[in-house]
Amino acid sequence: MDPTKEFLSDQLVVLVPDVQRTGVQMVKVSTRFEVFKRDGFTCRYCGHKTPDAILEIDHVIPSAAGGGDEIENLVTACYECNRGKGPRLITDAPTEINLHEQTIAIAEREIQLAEYNQWRARQRIREDESINRLEKYWVDRWGSQRWWNRASVRSFLRKLAFADLLDILDVVEHKTELRYGGWEHSAWIFFCGMCRNQIKRNGDANA
Repeated sequence: MDPTKEFLSDQLVVLVPDVQRTGVQMVKVSTRFEVFKRDGFTCRYCGHKTPDAILEIDHVIPSAAGGGDEIENLVTACYECNRGKGPRLITDAPTEINLHEQTIAIAEREIQLAEYNQWRARQRIREDESINRLEKYWVDRWGSQRWWNRASVRSFLRKLAFADLLDILDVVEHKTELRYGGWEHSAWIFFCGMCRNQIKRNGDANA
């Protein structure tokens, strides 16, 4: 078993019950994790993230108004925003705090860190699989990986879809054969340039 996953499971069993209380509603831990993962472990109100803030679940349509526990009706909120006290980091919290609440907050933060680390580990695995496929594509066409830089490809992959990178590689293969005789160094420079231009175009389109 993945050590992170095992740690997470142990923490959930030991530190919290099978549900998290939000007002009068109860939200399952598994549902909470899916909401956190969807929102990138980020408060939807103020933008604070794990590990800088303790996160909770908030109902878009309040339970009192008939809102349910469907994932579509749940959002990630930090401790302060969920209680209407405005955005504030954990380090800015009052020093005078109930010892029981402080213990619960520390336990909750440890759980969320485990959940966050598990999510990041899975994300990294998916990225590595995609990078390996792109690298094989590269080596099959240029017979070398001398200029292939995994760190650069990872940064592109976090801003562009895998299919977009494949399309760019197709263009690079065709253009470099026509212009430079298929030199790998020229192909790499062309690939990086096209990726950066596509990222810029996407940013301009979303502005």
